[in-house]
Amino acid sequence: MEKSFHVSLTSEPTSPVNVYLETSNPEQVVLKSSYEVSEDIEDLQRVRLVFLPDNWNNPQEVKVKAVQDEIDEELLKIDIYSRTVGEDLFYNESSNSNINKIDSLPLYITDDDDSGLNLNLLQSNISESQNGFLSISLSSKPENNIKVNLRPSDDNQFSINDRAVGKEEDLIFTPENWNLEQIVEIYAFDDTDYEGVTISELYINTEEVDNQNSRTSSTYDSLTFNPIQIEIIDNDLPTA
Repeated sequence: MEKSFHVSLTSEPTSPVNVYLETSNPEQVVLKSSYEVSEDIEDLQRVRLVFLPDNWNNPQEVKVKAVQDEIDEELLKIDIYSRTVGEDLFYNESSNSNINKIDSLPLYITDDDDSGLNLNLLQSNISESQNGFLSISLSSKPENNIKVNLRPSDDNQFSINDRAVGKEEDLIFTPENWNLEQIVEIYAFDDTDYEGVTISELYINTEEVDNQNSRTSSTYDSLTFNPIQIEIIDNDLPTA
């Protein structure tokens, strides 16, 4: 997303006036102007506009671009601050604290990332004593580690990875590997009973773990998803 706003002075200065603009969160918003980006102060990026006695009332454009970070976040409020510097004492904030300007310009950013799972069941049905595979990855970058819990609906139909039949399995996704597929093996348990085709389900939910930032409210915490249906085909023949 890119928007723009314009800046001009309210009166003619006696000498060039530098207007510096910076944001409260440069990791989320980038400012661009017709002038080169000034030096970084700490982590705050700032841009510079220059007004002269002959162009003081010509609006200068400043572009605002939201940084694409692939993190699902709530509505963000970013403030843009300004500071004027120049030999004209009226426009020099170091000597005049009563310059007529707004304290800050608020900007609200709506996120376009969604928290969820990419799920792909590679086999629609699995015969007893055979295995199938399910690929799982996150759809957006989390700010902390996310546990994906997998739980069979039955205790006697299939196993997950090296777990016992009917037991749960957990996968961990981190901010570093969130978009890398993890492959889950589903093994259909071979019993001696004839059951034809059994429809079993795999329940899935997510939970945030190892939260190192207590201020963060994870959008992945306590998400639930529609169960994945797994058709298990019996390899036993019916008895008379």
